[in-house]
Amino acid sequence: MTSRPAGTGIGARVPGPELVAVLIAMLLYGSVAVFGLPTGAGNPGVVPDGTPRVGPSISPDVAEPTPDPRRADVLAILEINDRLIEERRKLQEILAGSNLRGSEIASVLRRISTQAKPAIDRASALSMDPAFRTVGAQLEIIYAESATAVDRALDTSITSDVPYREAAEEIIDLFVDLPGIGERLLSILAGPSASAPPSQSPPPGASASSGPGPSGAPSGGSAGPSISPGLGSPRADVTERLRDGGFEEGVNHWEITATPGVLVSAATDAPLSGSGASSLRLEITASDPAGSMVVLRQGPIDITAGEGYTVQVVAVASTARSIRLRVVGTHQETHGTATVEIGPTPTVATMRFTALIDDPSSTLLIELPGAYTGSVLFDHASFIEGP
Repeated sequence: MTSRPAGTGIGARVPGPELVAVLIAMLLYGSVAVFGLPTGAGNPGVVPDGTPRVGPSISPDVAEPTPDPRRADVLAILEINDRLIEERRKLQEILAGSNLRGSEIASVLRRISTQAKPAIDRASALSMDPAFRTVGAQLEIIYAESATAVDRALDTSITSDVPYREAAEEIIDLFVDLPGIGERLLSILAGPSASAPPSQSPPPGASASSGPGPSGAPSGGSAGPSISPGLGSPRADVTERLRDGGFEEGVNHWEITATPGVLVSAATDAPLSGSGASSLRLEITASDPAGSMVVLRQGPIDITAGEGYTVQVVAVASTARSIRLRVVGTHQETHGTATVEIGPTPTVATMRFTALIDDPSSTLLIELPGAYTGSVLFDHASFIEGP
């Protein structure tokens, strides 16, 4: 038998480098197949703890946008408004018909009441949200006044259809703004980019923040003085909406109207207080306590939604009586109202309100209702921004 030298043969052969490389590759592939890739190996932006991060980090949890908590209320109100707009159209058709039947109006009014009364609470809740405060308050007034009009008509229309007609006309006026309100609700719900006006750049040469002026008013506020009892003409206020509030030109910028049977004449008189050369004196003879009305008015006046306004006028009457300050819109909807008692001593009649909608064509009414014989003087009328 021939013997082989020690250290030779297949069992003692040293593997070559190519074989080693193949074996290592097989081992690595097998470990990946069994145990998977190390944490973060499949995401170039996520690496194991303690390893320096290379490239942008990707958040493992990308939250969906949170839905607006008021969205459900807004959508419910829009649905209610659609039904109320349709009922308004039906009232218009009934009133335009040649054969008016109170029972038809009553049916529509009852449906309106069914919709409007529950909507009051929804609108009230909406008005508590800063983003919806103005439009929510406006809707609350519309719903409440329409429900009141229906109740009043149903309570007083036992023998006549007139209350039905009056309620229908009132509701037609109340609901005229509902389509525009719906657009505003959707705009607010869509976010600030859809509803906020573009920012305005300061005029050339003006600083971005000029700070308080000599009077202590903050930048961007009213620079002119506010109206106080006994002070002069308010026309120095830069936000003044009235023309000739001091009646220096008589009634050239004002209009006087009166109901039939009322006698009224206008003349200038001495100023009531402060600066100015004259005041306005009205001589009135009115005998009907319920139907008499004299109105001193000026318009159009531009008001902006969400802005507060103060209306004032110095008034004197030969004998005690009341006057009413009222700001109304194009369709006679009321923006603000206040009743003030006046007498022989000069009184600063004041009304403050916040505009619920933009209205470039509002009108200031100084109303003198009821039976009265005597004179009433006005001076220093003002309609300015601010509380």
